[in-house]
Amino acid sequence: MYKDLVFIVSGGRTGTTFFGSCLAKIIADCFSVHEPDLWDGFTKRSLLAVKTFGIRHMIIDRLRQRTGIRNLTIKYLSGDWPEQQIQDAVRAHRDRYYQGIEAGLIIEAYSQWYGLLPVIRTIYPDAKIVGIVRDPREWVRSWMNYGAHHDENDLVTRFGQSRLTPSIVDDADYAERWSSMSQFERLCWDWRIVNSTIRDFAENDILTRIYRFEDLFSNPIRTLKVHNFLEFITNHNYKKYLYTLVLLCYLALRA
Repeated sequence: MYKDLVFIVSGGRTGTTFFGSCLAKIIADCFSVHEPDLWDGFTKRSLLAVKTFGIRHMIIDRLRQRTGIRNLTIKYLSGDWPEQQIQDAVRAHRDRYYQGIEAGLIIEAYSQWYGLLPVIRTIYPDAKIVGIVRDPREWVRSWMNYGAHHDENDLVTRFGQSRLTPSIVDDADYAERWSSMSQFERLCWDWRIVNSTIRDFAENDILTRIYRFEDLFSNPIRTLKVHNFLEFITNHNYKKYLYTLVLLCYLALRA
């Protein structure tokens, strides 16, 4: 069964949770989800993900850093795995997951896909990709206020997973200084790497567009700019999915 796919990527703290929870409410025949196989401890959400994806994918192989979009991004950016192995690892779980969804349009908002954009394009050649970029000053401030990113409460490292570091992307200048860099400095580096990765891909991919977080959320009523966003994600080769813009403004006002 053919599925139309949209991937929404970013550096986090850019409204991807909002998009994952609301787009199915305003677009007909659409399923939208935020980080469907995220492991965040023994929570109800994680246990539901185990039921969907299985213990091996969610726990055993994740601890071995062989599954999970974050781990696969690290494997890809570092060159530890050949691209074909990355493709096979993605398809091994995402193909089955997508085919199990009844809706014709599937929108997955997951920041960590940013590092696998060429892989998405290879295995899902007709997929639409949306990059959301936030003002770096506000993005860094948001992460520092939220916590759990390059600090003692970082669940990623506490669960034995790897965050992006300069050594992974062969950034020798910063790799030497990384251990002495502050949380603020590390977040600034993160913003540059993540968003330049998205930008470089979008420049050469006609099915990828970048939107500013501020344009999407600063003023929901004036967000007829979002109209272009919706037109982009709802127009596919064989089908145009209908949507309700008024409801989007209402949901954005409540967000």
